[in-house]
Amino acid sequence: MLDNDGVVAPNWKSLFEEFQHRFFIGTDVKLGDEDTDYQIAEAHRRIVRQPPSNAARKIAWGNAAKLLRLKKLPVAANHEE
Repeated sequence: MLDNDGVVAPNWKSLFEEFQHRFFIGTDVKLGDEDTDYQIAEAHRRIVRQPPSNAARKIAWGNAAKLLRLKKLPVAANHEE
């Protein structure tokens, strides 16, 4: 999905833009493996920074919030980088 420079492959970027309502990103945390957790989280950040901002918001948290029927968004979801 990401190349060696952290750029989303063009075919994935097109999918994210065209089907932005169908994707969201999440991960499990493994206790005692902070380095791997950080690498995974950084890869997720790189992915959601590359599509247009409306698609990025949906992929980063909006679609998951809708699926889980959250009425109040997490504090981090209101933060723009």
